[in-house]
Amino acid sequence: MLSREHIPHYFRILLQKGREFLSRKMVIIKSHWWGVNIGTGLTACGVMKLRKAPGSKMVIGKRCRILSKFDSNLHGLNRKSMFSTLCNSAQLVIGDDCGFSGLIIACADSITIGNRVMIGANCTITDTNSHSLDFKERFPDYYNLNRNGWKEHVITAPVIIEDDVFIGMNTIILKGVTIRKGAIIGAGSVITRSIPSYVIAAGNPAVPLKNIIVEE
Repeated sequence: MLSREHIPHYFRILLQKGREFLSRKMVIIKSHWWGVNIGTGLTACGVMKLRKAPGSKMVIGKRCRILSKFDSNLHGLNRKSMFSTLCNSAQLVIGDDCGFSGLIIACADSITIGNRVMIGANCTITDTNSHSLDFKERFPDYYNLNRNGWKEHVITAPVIIEDDVFIGMNTIILKGVTIRKGAIIGAGSVITRSIPSYVIAAGNPAVPLKNIIVEE
């Protein structure tokens, strides 16, 4: 029997389902506008941000769930999900059955995310330093430098996240790393080096802490 205390709970569920219906329609429209290939079965709550450089590639697989509204994840999101390719040659490819909440992806080279990857609230993935390590290159006009291109003076390296990885909230994944199949990354970690399969890793920088026993 439905009691008074159940009403707010079920009202919230109904409201979220309505938001998801509208959000999905808006994300699909935006994906067509930007030339992003999104697979069937998308779930969205809140409208994510997309930015795709001309000539770059952005693919999101089937049955992915992308949350962008503050209360769509009960840990609380502090921003919308935003996927960006920064250069014409960039390639961002996401597999099937993935879940993201307030995820920022900045791809200047190559970011590949496998199937069944879950990424917790407010994480960031980037394959680039975004700025030169040379202070003069960060202010080329002031130092009278001839700058031929943004990427020429910025270090980039591919990021790969393999199948069945779980990444805890507020994690930052930096350039040039591979997170192998089935790994778990603790909340608040900073990934600066590759992580092997079937381990729990955490920290800044993140290191493997224990193995995961996998039943065959």
